[in-house]
Amino acid sequence: MLKKIHYKMYKSGKLWCTALLAGMALALGAGMNVTTAHAAEQPATAPTTVLAAQTAADNGQAQSASNSTASQAPATAVQSNTHYYDQNDHGNYANLDSWSLSDGHLQLAGWQATNQTKTMPYHYVIVYDASQNRELMRQAVEPVDRPDVQKVHNVYAANQSGFNTDFKLDNSQLQAVANDQLRIISRYSSQAQGGEGQRLDYWFDPINMDHGNYGYLDKLQVKDGQVTVSGWQATNQAVGRGYHWVILLANGHEIGRQLVTDQLDRTDVARAYPTVNNALHSGFSVSFPLTSLAGIQNLQVVSRWSNDGKNGEGARVDYWYNPVNVDQGNYASLDNMEGKDGKLLVSGWQATNQVSATDSHWLILFDASRKQEISRQKVTATARPDVAEAYPTIENAGKSGFSGEFVVPAAFAGDSLQIISRYSNDAKNGEGQHVDFWFPASSTQNAGYLDDFNLSEGQLTVSGWHATDASLAQQNRFLILYDNTAKRQVAVTKSAIVSRPDVAKSFGNIATAANSGFTGTFADAQLVPGHSYSVVSRYSTSAKGNGGNAGASFTDYWSNAFTLNQRAYYIDNFQAVCKHYQVSGWVADDNALAQPNAVVILLNHNNGQTRELARTKITDWADRDDVAAAFPSLYRSGKSGFSVNFDVDPATVTGDLQLVLRFYNDDQNADSDSSQWSQSYPTNAGFFDQVKVNGDHVTVSGWHVNSQSSRMPYSWLIVIQQGKGEIFRMNLGNGQANISRPDLLKYYGYVPGADHAGFNASFNLGGANKMNFYVIHRYSASTDGNSDYADVNSAMVYGDVMRHPIQWWMSSETVPYPDLSQLHDFWIHVRIGQNRVYLMDGNNVVYTMYCTAGRYVNGVSLTPTGTYYIQQERGDEFDYAFHWTSWKDHGVYLFHSVIFDGPWTGRIDPAEAAKLGVEPGSHGCIRLAMPDADWIQHHVPAGTKVVIDN
Repeated sequence: MLKKIHYKMYKSGKLWCTALLAGMALALGAGMNVTTAHAAEQPATAPTTVLAAQTAADNGQAQSASNSTASQAPATAVQSNTHYYDQNDHGNYANLDSWSLSDGHLQLAGWQATNQTKTMPYHYVIVYDASQNRELMRQAVEPVDRPDVQKVHNVYAANQSGFNTDFKLDNSQLQAVANDQLRIISRYSSQAQGGEGQRLDYWFDPINMDHGNYGYLDKLQVKDGQVTVSGWQATNQAVGRGYHWVILLANGHEIGRQLVTDQLDRTDVARAYPTVNNALHSGFSVSFPLTSLAGIQNLQVVSRWSNDGKNGEGARVDYWYNPVNVDQGNYASLDNMEGKDGKLLVSGWQATNQVSATDSHWLILFDASRKQEISRQKVTATARPDVAEAYPTIENAGKSGFSGEFVVPAAFAGDSLQIISRYSNDAKNGEGQHVDFWFPASSTQNAGYLDDFNLSEGQLTVSGWHATDASLAQQNRFLILYDNTAKRQVAVTKSAIVSRPDVAKSFGNIATAANSGFTGTFADAQLVPGHSYSVVSRYSTSAKGNGGNAGASFTDYWSNAFTLNQRAYYIDNFQAVCKHYQVSGWVADDNALAQPNAVVILLNHNNGQTRELARTKITDWADRDDVAAAFPSLYRSGKSGFSVNFDVDPATVTGDLQLVLRFYNDDQNADSDSSQWSQSYPTNAGFFDQVKVNGDHVTVSGWHVNSQSSRMPYSWLIVIQQGKGEIFRMNLGNGQANISRPDLLKYYGYVPGADHAGFNASFNLGGANKMNFYVIHRYSASTDGNSDYADVNSAMVYGDVMRHPIQWWMSSETVPYPDLSQLHDFWIHVRIGQNRVYLMDGNNVVYTMYCTAGRYVNGVSLTPTGTYYIQQERGDEFDYAFHWTSWKDHGVYLFHSVIFDGPWTGRIDPAEAAKLGVEPGSHGCIRLAMPDADWIQHHVPAGTKVVIDN
């Protein structure tokens, strides 16, 4: 195995250096002698960076090493791929990138780069035993491309400076490598054969082999009268101890040993321990016979490498794995419990060492409600490898499975049922000595829900779920429709099993919840409008009738009641088409169960009188899936679409229109008929999109629909000033009237000409920005616009009537205060940040007052925000102001005038008065101009709502 270790390109001793340091070393020069010497001639203090070859006579040891090189294959000279290299670089650079010991192979990878390769081009790698001070082996290097080295060291042949060698070790070499300290030497030599002659060496840092002892027990399993163990042991101490033994102990005493004849490859161990020679082949898997676990508390495994292939003794190295306790527990699972074909089917497993291999396996059906056994049966063990995997030290786990079926008598069908798994030494009756596992009893909970009560297609379809473990024995499923009003069953049908994993998730304690869904159709049910109905889901032991016959056991779930009293409609389209009306939409009514005919009636309300204009019977019903989705329990909502015409000329109609959608039996005008009344549809309507005032210039735009507009061709704008009456009118011409408004067709398509009902005009009105006024748009049949007309009015336009500059002794506006008796929804709105108090009528501002509210502290006004009400407390004066009126805490928070310059002086503080309408500054009260405070004191009644915000 080659251990890949990536280093940076510069190394000196154990310090990482930067390119700058490398350059400094080159500038100073690297001292170096090139002579003839052997690799064995290491100096007493050999450097670990650049090393000059030593000058010495060949001694016997070195000679011996050199003599051994004669038979080696010659080295291949390195070749430089460039003529442009730094000839003044005298350094000797190298790095041992990685090394590993595996399966008798020492693998080394790295590089050495130096300009000396131009005269010494032959590359060798030498393994030196530093502990014994002797060379172990050497190998000629086949040059390896290293463009990364060439990028950093611009020396001769740096491009081929790499080496990647694999030394196959004999036993003596392996002993030395495994136990001694090694030095790796990278050498460039002038001699191709043997690597002697003129040469340059680089001695890498010493290598210490891994002397640890490692192991892991992957598995210990007791199964079918055997103990199977598997794992691994890896150690360099196994060199010379080539026999692998596995020893099994019970309660600390050896009960067997096995020679591992099939040593398993463990590439994962080799990756984790790349310098342990036997890591690749360290795996084992052996079995020991074991007839019984009786009396055994624990098992322990020892892995041993020994030089004794007969008995596993002699020189050895052991790895003792932790003891494995023999499981004395009693474990089981009831995998399935279901009712099917009139039987109760159960399956699962029970595993325990508390029994012997000869014990028989029994299943007992127990009534947990009555505390009595119903029946029992002997079962045949079935294979359960999954249980054996989960409980490896339980002897019978591999054959712990069971399955059985019971017939539950009707008398016990609704009770809580429980399964007992038993191992017994009594093969006849299941008594005697035995070990039981009691599985949880079936739930007595009875839960359900009716998801859908659907009449959208005219017949009743229901769906939902009913979860109860009583269905384990009560396996016949019925759906019953019950009339709560008449107190009788209306219909019954059977339901198939429907999967409901959502119910199983919510009701995990009910074993049958996963298959609790139901669906059914009551095709022939005679439903009565106004009656209340419930759906009953029933599980029964009987398949006859509704499952409630004599002798049957059943469990019911009653849904919430549904009363058939719904009705709804929507008019999608109401259009004037030529000389008739066209109406389409949908209408549905539970009363249609008894009154199946439908008619649409067109009414006209005008001058306090109502008359019928026309009626049309609905004969063709259209599918409306959207209505069915919105109103699933409404009768025939899925077949509720209609479209009818009325032969009435829209141009002849005035006042308001209304539609009546009526279901009836025989008489269209009977008191018992079921009618739904639409909204009113006015034939005269309009809106002012804009009334904009800029100085004396007024711009008006909007729309006005009227069914009589075709005979009233004159279009007028009239201005009415508050308190004065009409002050301006203009006749609208081309481009000002009859402007295209296709958006109106959606809402006023029943009015002829609605798509051209727009108007837009501008005019000058002296003092417009200083007055309050509203605008009338008028259609008229007369040229002067004063007779035979139809009007729509704008909202009141309020001019700038605020007083400028602000004067605390005068009212805030130049117009009179409002007459509260003429307002419909009066309240007061205080805007702290705007320094204004607005007197409101609904959403309309009728008067504006300048004010000073509470100053801001840390971003929060001292005036509390919220909704309050005017209180009874009020007065002409208090110590700091005139005309006060309480709105919170009965005299604490007030409306009052601007404040005095001192207590009871009666003199207004001019600095504080200057804040009026400009900035907050009070301690929480609302300061007003003197007349404004006086008006509130004397005109605003207690109980008036006050809303304060920022």
